[in-house]
Formats: sequence, structure tokens, C-alpha cells
Amino acid sequence: MTKEILDNYREDDSLNQSFLKSVGVNNPKAKKSDSESIATMKGSLCDILVTTPELQEEFYYFSKLEKAPPPQVKECLDNAFEITQEWDLYLLLEQFRLVSNLKSKDDVILEKLRLHEDYWQDLINGQGKKVITNDYYSICSNAAYIIKNHEFTKHHFENTLFADIQYQVPIYDVIEFVVNGVKYIVKRKGLLDLLVIDEAHKTVQIKDLKTTGATPDEWFRQARQFNIPFQMAWYYDIVEKLYPNYRQLMPELIVYSFAAPSKPFTKVMTIDDLHVGRNGINLQKSFVEYDGGVVEPISERIMGWEECLSR
Repeated sequence: MTKEILDNYREDDSLNQSFLKSVGVNNPKAKKSDSESIATMKGSLCDILVTTPELQEEFYYFSKLEKAPPPQVKECLDNAFEITQEWDLYLLLEQFRLVSNLKSKDDVILEKLRLHEDYWQDLINGQGKKVITNDYYSICSNAAYIIKNHEFTKHHFENTLFADIQYQVPIYDVIEFVVNGVKYIVKRKGLLDLLVIDEAHKTVQIKDLKTTGATPDEWFRQARQFNIPFQMAWYYDIVEKLYPNYRQLMPELIVYSFAAPSKPFTKVMTIDDLHVGRNGINLQKSFVEYDGGVVEPISERIMGWEECLSR
């Protein structure tokens, strides 16, 4: 894997599952909270450190700062830097007001922002790369070490006599999709964290890294909201076309919890999961009771990729 291959993947105009999932529902994608934005950043860094550590300096600038700015300050600095590389306190103030509900006076906020000029300089030095401070690097490098060395997960990263593990694998295909009698040509793509190919037994398997700030028990309860089956069914169906002479094993998730760092775990997807990922499902969310004792269930629609594409 090289940076050029990953850059080409990102620039390719084929449809990816993440974009389809975000626009294929009626509700617009919600703006991420501070904790979600930080979690996404940590998850992306962990992916690189686990799968392609040789590329970490291609995508990240590693700061000498011990701690990152507070999340809202960091977000406003990052947003302002995309507009101009000049240190403009009034632009920073404007950006801070967009991401924060803090009611402090302008001069108080400006004083807080002045404390983080060193981070701004790191943004300049990084030349467009994501800036990683020592606190986050320490957390993520520890996570990568545990994922690759823990007794529950280390075997996923060990090549065997027959099986070859490939990391950060771009996959592409083209399908015909019919909506209301009209045929469309759809170019699809995906980026696999791990693809295990066993030439001797003619099997292939997708493995996907997940990181979470929730405990393992909480993750299983919350996983539905992320609609992981959608992603896995999308990947599975592309791989099925790319490897027609191989038996595809069920995709497997390798999950690391920042809330329980000593307990990485795995989850193997099922045929039912993949069916939901393609076709969606109605889940009973709760009940509402009306006068007279009439009880009506409230359902929640979990959408599959085929349903999203048909929209």
C-alpha cells in the first residue's frame, strides 16, 4: 500500500457506502459533537497505526505539544485554517462562535484563543496534514499495540502458511441497478482495513477495525445506530464480484474500546446482518398508549444499501 494508491481511491468518483448512507435517508446528517469528532480522529489514526504504520507521517503531522487545545478551540482553529493561514483573531472568534454556545465576552474568548498560537503554527508546519499532539498519539499508539498483541485479537494480524493478509485494500466494481423500470449504471468503491486471502482453500474474508468510546456492553447496545450491516453488506457484495471463484467467509469486526482498553473483542457478522445491510429492517423502538388503552408500536427504519440506492 502506498499513499498514492490511497489518494487515488479518495479522488475516484465512484460511490462509497459512507456517502450513500449519509444522503440516502430523509434526515440530513447531524453535525458531529466534540466527542464524536475526537473519536473519529482517534479511530482514523488507530487504523493507520495498525494497518499501515509506514504511512503515518504521510497523513499526519506529529506535534511536540503535549496536549491538544480543548475540542471546541481545536475545531475553530482547524476551521479557520482552512480559510486562511494568517493568524486572524477576529476570524477565529467568528469560527469559535459557530462551534460553541459559550456566552463569555469576546475579550475573554480572544485571550483563550491566544493561548493556542503554538497549535496554529503546527497547522502551518503540517502543510495540510492532520495535526496529532502527544496526548492523542500516546492513546492511539497504545491502542494499536494492544490490538496487535492481545491474545483475543493478535491472530488476525499473523500471516499463516496459506493465508495472506492485505491492508487498506481499495475495491471497485460496476453494477446495473433498476429503479422504477429505469436502468442505472453505478460505480461502487470501498476501502477494506484487512482482506485475508487463502489461496490454498480458496477463501476470502473481510476484517474491519472499529474503535469506540463506549464500553463493550454499551457498544453492542449502540451498534444499531451506526448501521454497521450496511457497510459490511456493501463491502461483501463488491468482494463477491471480485473473487467469483473463492468462498467468502462472513466479515469479522475487530473492536477496540477506549473505555475498556484491555478488552478488545471481535464480532462475526451473520447472513441475517448482511440481509439487513442490503434490504433494511423495521425495528420496534417503543410503544405509545392512547386514551382508552389502545397501544400502538413505534417502529424505526434501519435502511439497507439497496433501499438507499433506489432513492
